[in-house]
Amino acid sequence: MGATLPSLEDQGMLAARKIETTVRPDGSIVIPRLDLPVGTVVEVIVLSTGRRTRPALDILNESPGQRRFKTAEEVDAHIQRERDSWAD
Repeated sequence: MGATLPSLEDQGMLAARKIETTVRPDGSIVIPRLDLPVGTVVEVIVLSTGRRTRPALDILNESPGQRRFKTAEEVDAHIQRERDSWAD
């Protein structure tokens, strides 16, 4: 039926892959495994989106009232009280 066309790389053209990752605490980034042959030369350009991720505990600690429960047991007790109130 149809012949297989050569890949962009085989034609000498640039093939781009967009990957979003987060800078690690040590300043490094990880690029996941790509579907490129071993030994392929690549060029990496880093564009900062300006967004920053924050640990969930930092966000919770800054919220009004901070964390409502200090232990898992307190959470379990609260959930049980809620469930018990549904039976009324």
